[in-house]
Amino acid sequence: MTSVFQIIHGGKSDVVVANMEIGMDYIGRVLAPNKEDRERLRSTAEFPALDDERLCGSYYHRLCREAHQLRKSFVIVEHELKGVVLGSTEVSRYDLVNDFDPSYIVQDGLWCMAKGYRDVQDEAKMVHGFVALSVSVLRKSKSDDEIIGHLRRKHEIMKGPDLLSGVGGTPTDILNALPEIAREKFFELANIAFPEQIPIQSKSTTISP
Repeated sequence: MTSVFQIIHGGKSDVVVANMEIGMDYIGRVLAPNKEDRERLRSTAEFPALDDERLCGSYYHRLCREAHQLRKSFVIVEHELKGVVLGSTEVSRYDLVNDFDPSYIVQDGLWCMAKGYRDVQDEAKMVHGFVALSVSVLRKSKSDDEIIGHLRRKHEIMKGPDLLSGVGGTPTDILNALPEIAREKFFELANIAFPEQIPIQSKSTTISP
């Protein structure tokens, strides 16, 4: 399949690029037009407690955070080039600000901890609750297979904490367990960054096949 990627910025079509990497690079240059700003987003200086490649967040997730903070809207729409005259060519779309991304939720929890906004127990509750609510909302309009498929594709692009690799069971099993999986991944990473705040080792989550 040959695809192109349309960048929608602020609700208006902006550019069309050849792949997601070029699209994200373009978004990065819009959000951080100066070289110094782009270097800031690639560094860990803002979060010294997270100065570890497992903890500091992917560059793409840092772009998501920047878009949140600047109140900028970006949607990347993948179109299949198949000579369609009538009908839609859209294959998938990724909303940087509004899409459900459990990996980003875990990462944002670590950023909030590094900034001192909440303690580890309160942040873990926030991660669990936000993932649970998001799954519930998505299930009103999409099948479990569609949700899990989209989450796996998005993680391939965005990276960040991996919640799905090696997790067995049906899509329904995975979604049912996802709030707890996210909570435990947050505890696992927070234990590395903030060991003094973890009173007990959190138990691992398993999913029945």
